[in-house]
Amino acid sequence: IYWDNALNRGLSSFDRRHMLITSYIWEIPLAKSTTGWKKKVLDGWQISGISSFQSGNPLTIGISGDRAGTGAGGQRPNLIAAVDRPRELRQWFSTSSFALPAQGTFGNAGRSLVIGPGINNWDVSFSKRTELTESVLLQFRAEFFNLFNHAQWSGVGTTFGSGTFGQVTSARDPRIGQLGLRLLF
Repeated sequence: IYWDNALNRGLSSFDRRHMLITSYIWEIPLAKSTTGWKKKVLDGWQISGISSFQSGNPLTIGISGDRAGTGAGGQRPNLIAAVDRPRELRQWFSTSSFALPAQGTFGNAGRSLVIGPGINNWDVSFSKRTELTESVLLQFRAEFFNLFNHAQWSGVGTTFGSGTFGQVTSARDPRIGQLGLRLLF
């Protein structure tokens, strides 16, 4: 059996069906009309951030080696059943839907049959500006990347027959926080 070019029709490998990315800044209106120590403590707070929500990228299932005997890799398995998507760590998609093609033949699985994990990320900053004198400001910042510490899976094993086939193999960074103090004059 020769390679069927119709099997190369599918979603682009960088297709993101849904994306929502928002950026925001909010000057918190606390104690605008107060004076003294209350103004120093409560005024000048700001929340800002970038929040990203995206569906996953399409993944193409492959096999290792040269089953078709062409001297080249990049070949695919046979698709023997509809691909279910349990979306769990141990099984992101149904691995039993695939089988090795007979020696000397190409597999019939098309490209982009599985959608990988998406993104749900909140990068948020809290800052406070305090006027020390007319020309000197002190700024405190607390920045958090992945503020709510959502587990965000990234890699999925797509090589048929490998030990990680169909399993989530990596994750994006967990919550990371940093503090900063800046003197502006």
